[in-house]
Amino acid sequence: MYVFHTTNVYTCKFCKNRIPVADIDEIYHEQLKSFLFTDQDIKSYLSQTDEVIKEKESLLSLQTTEAEKIKREMNELVTMRLSGEISKESFPKHYKPLEERLNQIENQLPEQMAEVDFLKIQALSSDTILYNAKDLYDRWPQMPFEEKRTIVEVITENITVGKEDIDIKLAYIPTNLGNAGNKQRNLRGP
Repeated sequence: MYVFHTTNVYTCKFCKNRIPVADIDEIYHEQLKSFLFTDQDIKSYLSQTDEVIKEKESLLSLQTTEAEKIKREMNELVTMRLSGEISKESFPKHYKPLEERLNQIENQLPEQMAEVDFLKIQALSSDTILYNAKDLYDRWPQMPFEEKRTIVEVITENITVGKEDIDIKLAYIPTNLGNAGNKQRNLRGP
C-alpha cells in the first residue's frame, strides 16, 4: 500500500482497497495497546521466566553437588584399594559405575549452564522490549508520520486490508504470552 502525495489515504496498487491514514493510524495504535498487555500480564510473564530460571539453577546446583559427592566416593574407593580393603577384582565393579555417572554429569553441566545463561539473557531482553513497547504506545500520538512508518516497518510482520476488516500481525510476541499481538479489526467507515 502507498499514500498518494495529494491525499491522506493508503491505496493498494493491485486490489485498489483504500483506508484513510488517520484510520489505519488509530487502528494500529489500538493494536499496540492489545499487544502490550497490562502491567499485571508483564509481571506474570517475568515472574514465570524467573521461576523457570530458578528451577534450572536449582537442577544445576543439584548436579554439581552430586558430581562432588561422586568424586569423594571415587577417592574413598581408591584409598580403600590402596590400603588393601578392596580387592583388585572387585574395585572396577564399584568404581566404573561412579566414573560413568560422573562423566554423564560433567558432559551435561556446560549445556545446562548455557541454557541458564540463555534464559537470563532472554528475560532481560524481553523486559527491555516490553518496557520500550509500552513507552512506544504512550508516545505514538505525538510521533511524526515518518517515525511511525519506520517503527511499523520494523515491528510489523504484515498488514492486510480487506473490504471489511484489517489484519495486523506484529513481529515480536514474548513466547510465554501467546498470540495477543495477532488480532483482526473491523474497519471503521470514513
